[in-house]
Amino acid sequence: MTRLEQRPRCCHAGPSRPRELHLIAPLSRRQLLANGLSLATAGRASAALSAAPLPPMVDISALFGPVRNQGDRNTCAYFAATAAAEAAMARKTGMAVALSEQYLTDIAHAGHRLPADETTNIHGVLDLIANDGMVPAAARPYRSQAPAGQLVQGPDPALLAIGRRLAFAPLQIPDTRLESLQRRLLRTPLIVALAFPHNRAGWRDDGLVEPVPGLVPDGDARDQFPNHFVVLTGFDRRRQLFFLRSSWGPDWGRGGYGRIRFASMQTNWLTGPALFLRYSPPPPLRDRLPLGAGGPAG
Repeated sequence: MTRLEQRPRCCHAGPSRPRELHLIAPLSRRQLLANGLSLATAGRASAALSAAPLPPMVDISALFGPVRNQGDRNTCAYFAATAAAEAAMARKTGMAVALSEQYLTDIAHAGHRLPADETTNIHGVLDLIANDGMVPAAARPYRSQAPAGQLVQGPDPALLAIGRRLAFAPLQIPDTRLESLQRRLLRTPLIVALAFPHNRAGWRDDGLVEPVPGLVPDGDARDQFPNHFVVLTGFDRRRQLFFLRSSWGPDWGRGGYGRIRFASMQTNWLTGPALFLRYSPPPPLRDRLPLGAGGPAG
């Protein structure tokens, strides 16, 4: 794994779809957290994982709570990064958690007018998480319809102090070969950018993502092409599919999850690495500084 390098940008708001059930039955959280092959606890045996045959199917969607909806805002990068942070915490602690995308967007635009287009690069969002941590979703609820031009108030110092107690490190895998993605998915979900047009051609109602011939440019032009950040949550080698989590709520696809063929991942992969987050729990209470100690929290 390496530190972050290239900087793809996102994204588009999603459709409203009739709800369908998730096709792949995920492991229960207890099963998943006890499964050494699928979790970061297997990181201590990473060499063995690299040499072992890949299983026919992996689905780590049990690390996540319900799929949330980015609404009418171009905030898919924030949603993908937040989902990755939630999974990193669940993997480490065994506890489900819902974190706040709004906390990140408020920090990103604090003191400025909210732009009509909130498109951003994923690395900027991951930098926010590395610097300012995360807070519970209930502490900063997401606003799915935020009027452009309004002055954004950043989190107050007390909330920032809470967020910064959660330590996340953004990382990337060194290459984007299919086997590398699959091996990393044995332990952690991955953030990727898919090059698809803003009109959502190729995003089927049932969650299957299929490229439309001629709509994705080649070469350098792809960097500026409309795209969407998603989180890969597993794979099925027999059916040649990756599983993915979008940010259009549970009414799109199958409970908010979709699938994309291995071949389509290769043709519609936006230039850039696959990313993930590592979570480090805060020190025990007796080892922590009280709020406000050591200078201003903000």
